[in-house]
Amino acid sequence: MTIKQQGGVFGRHPSFQSIELNGQDLQTELNGKADLTGDTFTGQVNVNVPTTGGVTVTSTGNCEIVAARTAGASVRMQAQSAAGTLGTTSNHRFDLLSNGSARLRIETNADVNVLSGNLIIGTSGKGIDFSATSGTGTSELFDDYEEGTWTPTFSAEFTTAPTVTSAQYTKIGRQVTVTMLAVGGVVTAGGGIGGLPFASNSTQGSGAYGGSTDTTLSLQGTVGQSALSITNIPARVLTGSTWQITATYFTT
Repeated sequence: MTIKQQGGVFGRHPSFQSIELNGQDLQTELNGKADLTGDTFTGQVNVNVPTTGGVTVTSTGNCEIVAARTAGASVRMQAQSAAGTLGTTSNHRFDLLSNGSARLRIETNADVNVLSGNLIIGTSGKGIDFSATSGTGTSELFDDYEEGTWTPTFSAEFTTAPTVTSAQYTKIGRQVTVTMLAVGGVVTAGGGIGGLPFASNSTQGSGAYGGSTDTTLSLQGTVGQSALSITNIPARVLTGSTWQITATYFTT
């Protein structure tokens, strides 16, 4: 059905039985009740489609779509003085769709289910806020998770540089864990491994620990404050040995 701006009603679908304003016949109710050329309307519009339900738009801006084939099922779009709402009015899940498929679902138990794709935080410094849980910390905002690789460099104390087979890191919030796996190398006392992916903060340092296929050649070092390197590695002859070193520290 089409209501033309110039006047007149055109077209009819056999499943539509009536169009009502405030429960009255359309023509009767329009007499003095509604201005179709402006935005004056104080009543309620009902479009009744018996086979599938109906649509109700109230004078306060609420819109409810009711599916008659499913008892109690409806979707409500509601404007309120402080907030708008969109969702079901009965105990049914609520899906948001794109391209005809459900992407985000609110379950009947209030769980939110991301059905497809990732949950992306698009603004730096924003994240998942756990402040509803009790605690005495200065922040309960989880705003970063990252995995990647880094490129180690070796100080002059490494008289023979090792062959690096992997160097990876994981960053969870401000906590960074780096791991390097290497083969061979010779280092004199005070050796250093640079190239850490994030600088440590200015108030905390950390230890770095590792081992070798030769169990007598344990390794340790230090991540200093505001540092991008592991230092103070003791003298070791690692020729022919596979070894690794790991450090966990806090960045800014």
